[in-house]
Amino acid sequence: IHMRFWMQPHLISFMLVAIGFKGVLSHELLAGGVLWKRYIVVPLVLAMLGAQVVLNYKNLDQSDNTHIAELGKKHLQYLPKNSIIISQGDMVTNSMRYLQRCEKYRTDVL
Repeated sequence: IHMRFWMQPHLISFMLVAIGFKGVLSHELLAGGVLWKRYIVVPLVLAMLGAQVVLNYKNLDQSDNTHIAELGKKHLQYLPKNSIIISQGDMVTNSMRYLQRCEKYRTDVL
């Protein structure tokens, strides 16, 4: 659940980096033409994005992560047939809702 909050502090850092890039690229030697935008900035940004994907994909790949689905199954599997469950919290509620609606697991439980 904490993974979704990591981006907020980085936004400030990225804005400061952008302000620094703007200062460098608006230097009077580069400001005379717009070619630097096309031939320097765009390839630089694409190279930086590509490097981030290549360097971090293996560490951040969550395609085999089944922890949340297992959590929902643990909550649903021992309930009696046609029971009503009252839950609190987004992780528990959404994991059960996903299993019922997408994987058709224990659709008898309300």
